[in-house]
Amino acid sequence: MQVEILGIPVTFIKHEKALVMISERAKASKEKQPFFIITANPEFLLYAREHEGFREAMLAADLVLPDGVALAQARYFLESRPKNFLQKLSLACVICLKTVKGDFHQDKVTGVALVKDLLQDQALSVFLLGGREKVGEIVAQKYQRPFFEGPMRIKKATREEHETILEKVKEVRPEVLLVSFGHFSQELWIHEHLRDLACQVVIGVGSTFDELAGRGYWSKQVPGVFEKAGLKWLWRLLHDRSHFIRVWKAVIVFPWVIAFGS
Repeated sequence: MQVEILGIPVTFIKHEKALVMISERAKASKEKQPFFIITANPEFLLYAREHEGFREAMLAADLVLPDGVALAQARYFLESRPKNFLQKLSLACVICLKTVKGDFHQDKVTGVALVKDLLQDQALSVFLLGGREKVGEIVAQKYQRPFFEGPMRIKKATREEHETILEKVKEVRPEVLLVSFGHFSQELWIHEHLRDLACQVVIGVGSTFDELAGRGYWSKQVPGVFEKAGLKWLWRLLHDRSHFIRVWKAVIVFPWVIAFGS
């Protein structure tokens, strides 16, 4: 099911169905360009409102998946269509209760879980690209996959560096390409070079390599009760205060924009 959230079509499907879809596209006949997938969180949609180039990249994606319960909450709110402030306030309370109960948990497709399953699928040819501080290399060794680090900062990469990346991908010709150049930058890069990528499916994975490599607080296992209740952000904030701005945008700014449009 596809729902438009802040002007971006987001597809709500089960994790298993997403895997099947990716596998089918990976094995399909070569298309003019790869199947472009974005696993989006609230920051993506907020950033797309302010940056036209990134908005174009998101709209160019073949599949935008909801990474986190916030997008599932937004879907429920929008489909309920509250007409006034009191209805919106009442609906917000309902959403909070449903979140704590874990009702939205099944409506998300977590990027980390998706990538981990793809890496474990030996029937798929997967290539890892990017990953700061060698995390990409660590994950590649862990899952026995080909890897190329590329430039440290893709925004400052030279034309020759871009060409080298494309050549490395062409050498391997993977069915699935996982790109980790950092949120926003990787989606912009994929969009710019989409027709030149010699693969069947391409996914921006952000900090997923960090988590799979076991680096940083965001790689630590979140207690099940926090995960189920959609409070993963709270547990991590308690352990790493540097993510306050990200949490503020996801938990305060995003719901406000969904409810009041500004």
